[in-house]
Amino acid sequence: METIVSFVKGKVLADIGCDHAYVVIQSLLENRVQKAYACDVSEGPLERARVNIESFGCSDKVQCLLMNGLDALPFDVDVIVIAGMGGLLIKEILIRGIHNVHPGTRLILSPHKDAKALREYLSQHGFVIQQEKIVKDGHFYPVLNVLFDGVSKQDLTLHERSLGTHVIKDSDYLDYLHHEKDKWKKILDRLPDPQKKDALEKIKDIEKNLNDF
Repeated sequence: METIVSFVKGKVLADIGCDHAYVVIQSLLENRVQKAYACDVSEGPLERARVNIESFGCSDKVQCLLMNGLDALPFDVDVIVIAGMGGLLIKEILIRGIHNVHPGTRLILSPHKDAKALREYLSQHGFVIQQEKIVKDGHFYPVLNVLFDGVSKQDLTLHERSLGTHVIKDSDYLDYLHHEKDKWKKILDRLPDPQKKDALEKIKDIEKNLNDF
C-alpha cells in the first residue's frame, strides 16, 4: 500500500475496487490529493470503506460510489488506482471504461498476475509507463506508475514487457530477478532440447540485468 500511495499525486483520486479504502485515506492524510472517490462494485466493501473513512476523519473529502470499474467515473478524477486484481481484469476495466478517462490522468496499477499482458496493452493504447516498483510481500507485486495521454505508443523490449519498465533498482527488484532466474532454470531443466532456446534467452537476459545492477 505504501508504494501505491507514494505514486499518488494530483487533485482527485478514484480508487477502483477500494476494499477498506486505506489507499484513499492515506493519500488524503499525506495531502497527495484534495478529494477522493472510494469505488467498488459491491456494497459490502463500500460499507467497510465508509466506516474506516469516518474513523480517520476523512468523510468530508471522500464519496463512496457503487460502480463497475470506470463505467461511471466522475469527470474531475485525475488520479486512478486499480490494484489487487489480475492484469487481465485491469486491462478489461480499462478497455471498457477508457472513454471516461481524460488525457493527463495518472493511473497507479498493481496486478497480482498477468503483468506482461497489461504492459503490452498499455504500451499500444495511449498509456506511458513512467516508472515501476517491484514490491516483495510474500510474493512479488509490480506497481506501475502510468500516464494516459490517449495517443502515445511505447515500444517495449521483451525484457520490459516481462520484467518491468523503468523499474526502480532496489533490493526487492534484485530479489525478483534472482527469483525469475531460478524459475526459468527449473523450467529449462524440464524442457526437451528443441524447446530450450526461449528459456535460455530469458535466463541470459535476466543475468545481463543482474550484471548491470
